[in-house]
Amino acid sequence: MKKIKKYFFFCFAFIIIYAFFIEPSFVWTKKYTIKSTLYHSNHSMTIVQFSDTHLRNQHDVNHLKIVVKKINKINSDIVIFTGDLISDIRKFSYAKEVNKLLLSIHAKYKKFAIYGNHDHGGYFTEAYEKLLLDSDFIVLKNNIKTLYINSQKVSFIGIDDYMLGKREINSTLSKIEKNSFSIALVHEPDVAKYILHYPVSLQLSGHSHGGQFPFPFSPTLFMPPFAKNYYKGKYVLKNNSLPANEFTTLIVNNGIGTSKIPFRFLTPPELTIIEVKTKSGTNLVTSGR
Repeated sequence: MKKIKKYFFFCFAFIIIYAFFIEPSFVWTKKYTIKSTLYHSNHSMTIVQFSDTHLRNQHDVNHLKIVVKKINKINSDIVIFTGDLISDIRKFSYAKEVNKLLLSIHAKYKKFAIYGNHDHGGYFTEAYEKLLLDSDFIVLKNNIKTLYINSQKVSFIGIDDYMLGKREINSTLSKIEKNSFSIALVHEPDVAKYILHYPVSLQLSGHSHGGQFPFPFSPTLFMPPFAKNYYKGKYVLKNNSLPANEFTTLIVNNGIGTSKIPFRFLTPPELTIIEVKTKSGTNLVTSGR
């Protein structure tokens, strides 16, 4: 009996040490490939997504340096940040250093950012936008930016935070340009139920942190609001607004930082790499950068 108690004590101690001091310092990379008839180029498009940095102290800023180095090694076409830069504006005093780091992120075409719920809290709304704009990001707030990437029209739709922002989902999504491969950037993943009424091929979200510590037998028990149905990884969803045999892919990023309690267990910080390709049999166009 004593041996069993000692065994459980050491297991518990290991989990605590690992969850507080080891796993949160990781930066894992997860890659997904999406094939669509709406993407016609014979050159794939590479997107890097990061989310939920929740910067609070110098340690978090140092961790962001590692993240930025990994992003730049990927040499992607597009970089996307899906919100929650900080946890609490009252504890954030690293704007200049963070600006320098975000500015150093490279993308062949553009860098995009949207608001998370923490980016609106504590009168941070305007400061967040200025910081991201000064870091050469395009901040999408209920608007659309269309680019030609590898001669393919790609629309990026940024939805303001569903919890604390201005909800203009329908009026924004109704402006999606025809004949474009459309990507919706939405902090809260469960907003997908509205996104699925529009011709959106890809939704990128964060917010859930993958649960930080998934509860056994009920992984959504401690998930934040609007991250109960979709909370981790890749989901392929039926969308009648898309052509036949096309689906909306939803990708939920684990995030980089932590919220409330600074630990992670089996949900490591991650960068998401999305490679978009044409489905075989579609008409291809020649790249013309």
